[in-house]
Order: sequence, then structure tokens, then C-alpha cells
Amino acid sequence: MDRSFLDNHYDSILAVNREKILSGGVGDVLLERALTDSRMSLAVLIRIPLNVAEKINRCIDDLRGIEPNLYYYPAKDFHITVMDVLKGEETNHPRGRFSTDGDKPPQGTNHPRGRFSLR
Repeated sequence: MDRSFLDNHYDSILAVNREKILSGGVGDVLLERALTDSRMSLAVLIRIPLNVAEKINRCIDDLRGIEPNLYYYPAKDFHITVMDVLKGEETNHPRGRFSTDGDKPPQGTNHPRGRFSLR
């Protein structure tokens, strides 16, 4: 892919969203309605092995010294996205987003809306 295409693309995103973000808003209009967001996604992931996650965490520890207020994923969430199967599509599913039991998120999830995995 042409580097100038990417530079122009990200410059455009910044130009459109800069003032919104600086004034405390969000750049993605879909995030403004995050609690009612009905998009569903399905991705094929590879989990990062523990020994690799530990090396990544050592790098992140260095970054925290430079930028302590930045969000860093916890090691248990490290992954590689292999393929997006269903990418952020709107759904009219009556049970809602990611829920396996009506409005109740699956047990063991720390996200208020829940999550699922295929095994």
C-alpha cells in the first residue's frame, strides 16, 4: 500500500476528530452511543504465549515510564487478530450484543456487556 495514502488517511481522521477529542468528546460517533451499540463482530484470534507476553510487558513497563496515563492492555488480553469474520455489523438480534443469557452477561467476564468465545 502506498505510504502517502496512509498518511493522508490518518491526517484526515485527525483533522475531522481533533476538536471533538480536545473538547472531551469522542472521535468515533458510534462510541457516543456505546451503551446501546448493537454492532457485532467475530474475529479469529491467536493468543500470545506467556513467554512472549512477558517480553511485551517488559517493553510496556518502559513505555509506562514515558507515558504513564496511556491505556495498556493487560497481558491476559494480548492477541493477534488473524481475520475479521464479521466486522462491526449492526444487528437486530433480540438478545442484544454479546449476551448469552438475555441481558445478563456471561459469568466470568469483566466487561459490563459481556463477551463470548468459540471453542
